[in-house]
Amino acid sequence: MVSERYGSSALSRRRLLKSMGAGSAMACGAGLSPLLGAASAQAQVAGGRPVRLTEFVYLGGNQPQVPRELIAQYQARNPNVQVDVLEGNNARDFPKIIAQHRIDPKNPLVHFGHFTPDSIAKGMLEDLWLKLDPAKVPNMALAVDSLRFPHGCSVGFGLWAVGFVYNKKFVKEPPVSWDDLFAPRFKGRVILFDYAWLINGFMGVAYANSRKQPAIDAAFEKYAKAARDGQFLAMYTSNQQAKEILARGDAWMAPQFLNLAVTWNNDEVQRGADAPFGYTVPKEGAVASPNDLAIMKACTPDQREVAEYLTNLSLDPEVVGRYCTLTSTIPGIKGAKVSGKLSEEPLFQPSVAENAIIQDSDLVATKDSDWRQRWDREVKSVMK
Repeated sequence: MVSERYGSSALSRRRLLKSMGAGSAMACGAGLSPLLGAASAQAQVAGGRPVRLTEFVYLGGNQPQVPRELIAQYQARNPNVQVDVLEGNNARDFPKIIAQHRIDPKNPLVHFGHFTPDSIAKGMLEDLWLKLDPAKVPNMALAVDSLRFPHGCSVGFGLWAVGFVYNKKFVKEPPVSWDDLFAPRFKGRVILFDYAWLINGFMGVAYANSRKQPAIDAAFEKYAKAARDGQFLAMYTSNQQAKEILARGDAWMAPQFLNLAVTWNNDEVQRGADAPFGYTVPKEGAVASPNDLAIMKACTPDQREVAEYLTNLSLDPEVVGRYCTLTSTIPGIKGAKVSGKLSEEPLFQPSVAENAIIQDSDLVATKDSDWRQRWDREVKSVMK
């Protein structure tokens, strides 16, 4: 039985059909009428011709659930359409997507879906992406300004924000600025994710005084001085390591994805313990990694029609709200809201997405190797 309550385990059929009708501005082909019946839908979508394509979605953490719900109900209304799902992650699977493109540009591994900014940047170098048409994907206008990009090849609908996660037992006065990473009161109690420029606070420090031009050299100087002065306890290479070190109180504070503090606290409460973690969004803004939607240029006209429709539907505020609730993602679509206990968390308020710092993924991609060498030489080698 499909629930009519939106925050429950399945997307409301009535809600979906409403979104697929006039309320979503007909994202799939010119003049497509609201889907009032299977017959009319079959006659309209791709002219009834068989269509098969693949959507790329993130693996784990409830991330495939809403895309699969949308696909299942869409296919039920359009039996000529088959949408396969590839569950994975960009680090592992995007190189395969590029490799397939180079082998056979007209036969892509996937046709549309969820991608990181880094993948969008790399895909642009390969001419992978279709420029999104606002007439076919009108819900992209609902994205907050920080998730609407000049290139027009993708649009963000949610984001993961990096700020400070800390142990509440030892930190009574939470950090409020990216410069607090170097505050004397945290000396020897800060841990950093090795090489991860987004997660280790490096990009937050670099962008703290200017969102247009990150001060990379100044950031390296700050990290190098702090390392020499004994500010950093250790580097870590997994989120689980960070959780354990912070929970024990060996470290008091770390730059980290803020939704992890919520998840970690829930884990502790469920096993009967106190919730030990606090989090803060720095006053300069959280550094955020958007969850982007994009469509491959290699789509046939029929595949493009379906991909545009489902992309637009995925940007519907209630669909985004459900996705973000299930995945602890910050909504980036106007009108989208998380439900349940997440709605009480400051992290999931609209202001976080609106004020987020979006790093220059092109810069990070091109400079990563050089920065790693500098990190080893100027920071890690001088840590006390």
